[in-house]
Amino acid sequence: MKRRSVILITLMFIGISAALHVLLGGSLRAPWQPAASKTRISVVNFDKFPTPEPKPSPTRTPPPKVTAPRATVAPARQKSTSYRRNVTLPVRKEARPIATTQPQTMPSPPAPAQSAVPLPQAPATPVDARDIIVSARFIHRAEPVYPPFDIDRRVEGTVIVLVTIGPDGSASDVRVWQSSGDMSLDRAALQAAQASTFAPPEVNGQPATQTYRIIYTFYLD
Repeated sequence: MKRRSVILITLMFIGISAALHVLLGGSLRAPWQPAASKTRISVVNFDKFPTPEPKPSPTRTPPPKVTAPRATVAPARQKSTSYRRNVTLPVRKEARPIATTQPQTMPSPPAPAQSAVPLPQAPATPVDARDIIVSARFIHRAEPVYPPFDIDRRVEGTVIVLVTIGPDGSASDVRVWQSSGDMSLDRAALQAAQASTFAPPEVNGQPATQTYRIIYTFYLD
């Protein structure tokens, strides 16, 4: 804009000076002078001046590209198409088993129904009543042997023996409950009790363990 205004002012100044020179030159005659060489005034339009081209910036040359060698792919082998001849093989027929007729067996007659046999009941638990003393129940009572030495001395007496009897009738304990005062008579009474057999005791119809009492009396006529 400044350059354009300077150019316009210059042109106006030149135009005014030229107009004054024409006006003043017609009325005033100047002494003869040799004709001056005509000067041409050229108006330069700065707008039409070509704009200076910018200097090209130095271009950087890119480094050379290193290209990796390409792997060559071998062409795929084409499958050879071979034509096979269809050969039909003979099919073996399986031999069917020959049905053999088996002799029919007559069904055996059903077994006769067996009568239900009642199972034996478990034996009842024996009652322990050995603290109860009862009179002995004998199967076989053995009589005592009178000692000869006591017969000569005329010794008499009574011995009471207690025997513990189990549910099966066996004697487990034989002892003198009341002595006669003579060892020979007591020994004879114990031997007689051990030689005897007893009936199994019962309490309310159930087998039990009880104590039997036996009385042996030794006397001379």
